[in-house]
Amino acid sequence: MKVAAWRIEGGRPVRTQPSGVQLERDLEDWIENDPELVGQGLQIVARQLHLEAGRLDLLAVDPVGRWVVIEIKAGRLHRETIAQALDYASSLAATPEERLRTAIGEYLTKKGAHDVNKTLDRTFDSSFSEAGREIEVVVVGAGTDPALDRLARYLTENYRVPIRAVAFQVLELSDGQQLLLREVTEADEERPQVTATASSVEDVLRVGDGLGVGQAMRILVEAAQRNHLYVRPYKHSLMITPPSNKTRMLLTMWAREEGNLYSSAEAFSEFFPVEEGAVRDLIGLDGWRRLDQETANHVAAGLDELLATSGEGASIPLP
Repeated sequence: MKVAAWRIEGGRPVRTQPSGVQLERDLEDWIENDPELVGQGLQIVARQLHLEAGRLDLLAVDPVGRWVVIEIKAGRLHRETIAQALDYASSLAATPEERLRTAIGEYLTKKGAHDVNKTLDRTFDSSFSEAGREIEVVVVGAGTDPALDRLARYLTENYRVPIRAVAFQVLELSDGQQLLLREVTEADEERPQVTATASSVEDVLRVGDGLGVGQAMRILVEAAQRNHLYVRPYKHSLMITPPSNKTRMLLTMWAREEGNLYSSAEAFSEFFPVEEGAVRDLIGLDGWRRLDQETANHVAAGLDELLATSGEGASIPLP
C-alpha cells in the first residue's frame, strides 16, 4: 500500500512522510491494546503464544466465539505469510484444551483479570474443545502482495478457509504526530465465513429458553426479521447481519444466563444511511452489555425506528 498524504498548514498543503516506527513491534502493541484495529469486538487472550509451529504474535476471540490467529509482519505481506499463519492455526486446532486454558489464564491473570476461571468459562464457553474448534486467520503488515490476495481469496472462496489480510502504514506529520492508516480491501469486507458448529436459529433459541434468556433473544430475532436483516446461527450465539453481507456483524447475542449482547454502530453506518451517533442513541453504546427483556425491547424499538428511517433492506427469511 503506497499512500501520499498532505496536512494543511497555514492554508498550504505540507506533505507527510513515512514514520520511522518499528512497525511490527509497534503494531503488536497497538493491536493488543486496541484489537478493533483488525476486527470488530475482538478480545486479545494471548501474546507470543507458544505453539508447536512457533510463537504466535496474538491470539484473540471474536464476539461469536471463534478463535482469531493474528500474525504480524514489519513489511509487505507475501503469500509465504499465509503458509506460516495457517501452520499456527493448525497447531492451535490441535493444542490440548487444558494447555490452551492454562496459557490464556496466565495471560488474563497478567492483565489483571479477576476470577480468571469464571472469565474463561463465560468468555469461551465450549470453544476450548478440540472438536470442531473454529479458527480465523488474520495477517497484518505494511501492504499486500497480489499473490497473497489471490491465494487468500482462492482459499476462502473455494475451501471456506477464513483468511484476511490487513495492511497499515504509519505517516509522520511535521509536528511529530503520527497517523496510522489502514487499507480496507474488498476481500476484507466480503469474505465468507462458515462455522462447523453452527446450529439453527431455533436450536440456539431453545438453549436460551433453558437459561432464561430465550424470550429476550426472540424479541431481537423478530425485530431483525421485520426489518429485513439476516440472523446467522452459531453454536451458542446468533449474529444479526445486513442482508447484503452476511459475514458483517451488526449485533451478536449469546444464549447464556447473563445473555450477553454486542453491538457495533460503525457496522450499521457502513451498510445503512444512518449516522453512528444516531445508532448509539437508538440502539445503545458499542460493545458488550447484559441482555434482558428490557434491553431487548429497547434495542428492538431502536431497530424499528432506525431502519424504517433508512428505508433499506429486502426481505430475508430466517434459516
